[in-house]
Amino acid sequence: MKSYYLIFTVILISCIVVGHFMALHFGCYTTSLCSAGSGRTIWVDNIFHVLAGIAFGLFLLWLLEVINFKLHYPKITLLAGVLLLALLWELIEFLLLRYSPDFALRFSIYSPTLAEAGSDILSNVFGWFILVFFTTMFKKHFARIN
Repeated sequence: MKSYYLIFTVILISCIVVGHFMALHFGCYTTSLCSAGSGRTIWVDNIFHVLAGIAFGLFLLWLLEVINFKLHYPKITLLAGVLLLALLWELIEFLLLRYSPDFALRFSIYSPTLAEAGSDILSNVFGWFILVFFTTMFKKHFARIN
């Protein structure tokens, strides 16, 4: 099963990268996506962060399989790992904006406020929740996490 974790991680990351550049090209980061008729705004960035949370979790599952690490509390360990990677990503975005603002602004790789960074981190955690939900639904395929 360990190779599937890595394959799905690479597929998700590829979709995120392609989607990011498509959203950048079509101006989705400045206009946002609107839900039809509800009046609520869904930021396209949060969708990518949910997918990243799933990808982070799958990557951690693959890594734990490769090193053959036994987990006593797998869901909590994955949550901690997803949170750590999400915080690391937000730190990278901050450092890019601080030390290479042209690059960060050109490719829209930054969080303009702490609230936005917090929203991104919560979206990553929601991705972890989706991963845990599906791994619970399909226990026989994800024995490592259950």
